[in-house]
Amino acid sequence: MAGFNEKEFELCYYAEFMRKNRSSIIGVPSSPTTRQEYRLGYDVEFRINNETFTRSLFLQYKISHYAEKRSGKNKHIWDCYMGPYYRFPIEKLDKTKQHNMLVDLATKGEEVYYCAPIFVGRYKLEMCSSKDEVIDMSRYFDPLSMGLIVDFDQHHVSCDPDGTYGYFHSDPIKLDSVNTWDILTQKAKIKSINMHYVESLSEILNNNIHDAYGVSPSVPDSVKKTGIFLSVSYMLYRYYNLKWFIY
Repeated sequence: MAGFNEKEFELCYYAEFMRKNRSSIIGVPSSPTTRQEYRLGYDVEFRINNETFTRSLFLQYKISHYAEKRSGKNKHIWDCYMGPYYRFPIEKLDKTKQHNMLVDLATKGEEVYYCAPIFVGRYKLEMCSSKDEVIDMSRYFDPLSMGLIVDFDQHHVSCDPDGTYGYFHSDPIKLDSVNTWDILTQKAKIKSINMHYVESLSEILNNNIHDAYGVSPSVPDSVKKTGIFLSVSYMLYRYYNLKWFIY
């Protein structure tokens, strides 16, 4: 078992992000109440002291489980490594269409990744957090290299204990890469994060959601009134379970 939940991992990740970028962050981050979070579509907001953004990144957080021995249930994953590994599940297609929507968003040129720690246990989370190593001890997996899910089976993503290579299961597909934060930053496309970009992103999300569900996204009027940035954030959060980083 991981020993901590997704929300706890996220909070440690955000706290470290704030510490590492303290020179660019104004004041303290704001966090809506649970009720406001559902209405607004974000769980933490940073005010950045820089109006010239060049990168846009979308993360979906996952919690890793560590397999220490081979068993009947995991032999097909264990045999890819012939040893221990980390893994996390992808939601089944009959429950949500999120994975395929992430793939579609990535095909549009956006930086979309699953983010998972390569550690387990509350003690390890606390130790990594105290040393500002949560971000460095996380790995970023490109859904585009996994491809679309076309069945209703349970799928997993796995990687070796050092987070250097990984697979998409059930039929193992070796991933093009397992990224560290440094590699991710180097690979991220440089672009102007301006109103034109946000409007284009909004159109992509609207079309993608309509294609997936047959209806246009439902964005509350209270969110629309705040402007297009939060409307986009709401769609990402509600329909994709993605957190939007602009930096």
